[in-house]
Amino acid sequence: MIQVPVPARQNELQRLLHFPDLVENETIFSIAARYHTRVANVATETTCGELFGRPVFNESEVIALVYGLMERLPIGMLVTPMQVITGHTLFPIVRAVMPEGTGDHLASALLSSARMPAAERALCGSPTEQLRMCLHCRAADVAAHGTGIWRRYHQIPGVEVCADHGTWLLDRCLR
Repeated sequence: MIQVPVPARQNELQRLLHFPDLVENETIFSIAARYHTRVANVATETTCGELFGRPVFNESEVIALVYGLMERLPIGMLVTPMQVITGHTLFPIVRAVMPEGTGDHLASALLSSARMPAAERALCGSPTEQLRMCLHCRAADVAAHGTGIWRRYHQIPGVEVCADHGTWLLDRCLR
């Protein structure tokens, strides 16, 4: 097998030149999708590599992905891993149903080097289902942000109706 040397700069951490503003209650998947669209990447592997430092987006490794993203954010964009976890995953919902104090322990464990694939997967919602949305929320998002977003409270397992509009959530993307 012939090994070709890789130039040193390809191994260096590449900071993003652009990253979309974070929208309140937007899922981490939605943030990645908006970035993908704005930079006009063709392959999702390219986007995942740029955002997270690896070509595959695995929802069971969301915390490692968050840390990878933090390292690549444009200089001056001040966002912490805990802000992403509490603002763009289902962590606040999971925490609310846990016994008192357990949520703080889970947050500390997630932000440590401990691997907790099942907990991390739960923070993103069910990986086997489509991301869901409300048509009324989508219209409001397009008016406010220029595009629809996937809201995290629409991704809570068992929730089928938008709490804001009382309409059924759709499990398909509209173009």
